[in-house]
Amino acid sequence: MPMNAVNIEHNKGEGAMQQKAETGKSFGQGASFWTSADVCAQLNISRRTLDALLKRGIPRIRLSRRLMRFDPMTTMNWVRNQ
Repeated sequence: MPMNAVNIEHNKGEGAMQQKAETGKSFGQGASFWTSADVCAQLNISRRTLDALLKRGIPRIRLSRRLMRFDPMTTMNWVRNQ
């Protein structure tokens, strides 16, 4: 069952995902997530533009106050619908 970014964010405290320390991109059962740099590269935007999208509510998975990841499918769907 695929999980969207909102569900993952709410369940992370319950051990729903585990970060793979080597790459920082794999969680849980082989799912692959984007870093901020990956989002910028995929969307061809600057980090400043990504910060503006974060303020507008782009879906993300918070791992800590400063560390976040993005589900590729959810991110692309959100961008298309904006």
